[in-house]
Amino acid sequence: MTKGFALVSVKPRSILQLTITGFLSVTGLLFIALLITARQLDGLGDRNVNLMNESAMALDLGRTLIELTTSLERNARQYNVLGDEDILQLYEERQLAFTAAANRLNLLQLNAQIQELISDVETLEQQAYQSFADADADDIEGMYAEILRVTNRIATQINDWSNVQIIEIADETEATQQLLTLQAFILVVAALLLAAVFTALITRPLLQLEKAVGRLGAGGYEDAIEVSGPRDLVNLGLKLDWLRSRLHALEQQRSSFIRHVSHELKTPLAAIRESASLLDDGVVGELNDKQKNVVGIQLSNSKRLQHLIDELLRHHLASFSVINTMPEPVRLDELIEKELVSHDVTIRSAQIEVHKSLVPVTVHANPEQLRVVIDNLLSNAIKYSPQGSAIDIMLDLTDSEAVIEICDDGPGISVDEAEHIFDAFYQGRPPDKDYYQGSGLGLAIAQEYIEANHGEIRLVRSRSGACFRITLPVGDDTNNE
Repeated sequence: MTKGFALVSVKPRSILQLTITGFLSVTGLLFIALLITARQLDGLGDRNVNLMNESAMALDLGRTLIELTTSLERNARQYNVLGDEDILQLYEERQLAFTAAANRLNLLQLNAQIQELISDVETLEQQAYQSFADADADDIEGMYAEILRVTNRIATQINDWSNVQIIEIADETEATQQLLTLQAFILVVAALLLAAVFTALITRPLLQLEKAVGRLGAGGYEDAIEVSGPRDLVNLGLKLDWLRSRLHALEQQRSSFIRHVSHELKTPLAAIRESASLLDDGVVGELNDKQKNVVGIQLSNSKRLQHLIDELLRHHLASFSVINTMPEPVRLDELIEKELVSHDVTIRSAQIEVHKSLVPVTVHANPEQLRVVIDNLLSNAIKYSPQGSAIDIMLDLTDSEAVIEICDDGPGISVDEAEHIFDAFYQGRPPDKDYYQGSGLGLAIAQEYIEANHGEIRLVRSRSGACFRITLPVGDDTNNE
């Protein structure tokens, strides 16, 4: 692979295969660590058991040599005095036991010094036996005292050897413990690194897909989508790139259609307005009052049609940027404050008083869409509010919803009009004061944007004027206190 981690030389076929491979790799590494630890502990345990067995056997054989030496000395004295053959036979039996014990101790091969003492004590015992058996033992007590001295030295050496072995085992145990700690640390770090590698291999293509979807949502159709990793995610990336191409083509077709239709409408419309202007100017002759009235209607409606075409283009461009904004946490109270600041000049010129009651509320939504909705509702409230009246703005928080109300002191909306106010291009009763004539898209756009954010906008009854209420869901991940 030219990209990604060199650790994975073969591209996995699926994210499931990659996940299982990562799990088995980490598990295998930890299993190896456990196996090494178990083997080392078993070896140390076997060493301890062998040492205990050898020490116990050596100490027991040392005591046996001392006890047999005492018994042999006693039998030799008895035989030297009595000359009884039964005593000699008993001596010989104990001599065999003494020799067997010395041989067994010698086979343990504890150290060279002990082996040398064993050889010496066997020689001394043979000399003592030969002396009294041949009735040539003048100093039996002295001979066996020397044997007893050597056997005591053997027992002392065995005890010293056992203590040395215990110290060595303790040192070995401490060294093994340190080694196991180091091995465990290294293997755990290796396992964590391996887990991090496979986590990166798994999450990287998912992050690539997430970024690709985000770019599509934001209208970034120009850059191709490339996903590296498991083959199933690569195939998903290819399908997502195909979807990007299709969306790009559809958006281009939509934009082209709007532009062409607008252009085709403007060409005959310009001719109609020009001819109506010529008639109104009397170029083709003087017009009577009725004719002038008809021409005035033509001019007025042609201007209105021109305005609607311009609004259609503006809405097309604006909606493209607004719709493609990613949802994010939005402080509604701060958003309303900013929109009030942007309308401050108009509010002051109309001598309108704003009464507001805003609590801090955060929702997860499209910020630009909510800004457009608040802007449209404030614009309508200002437009229809009489000079010197008031606008009431309320923001409150319930258990699961944020509630916004914007109410004015204008003439209000009749029951017949209320059924159509959210229809596109619908225009109700014009305001009493001179104001720029709208396109009838403001409330339609507001409803579309609020519903896109899973909320609701509706007209509610009020004591005077029009009052619009917006409800938006408050997610669990938003921080509202």
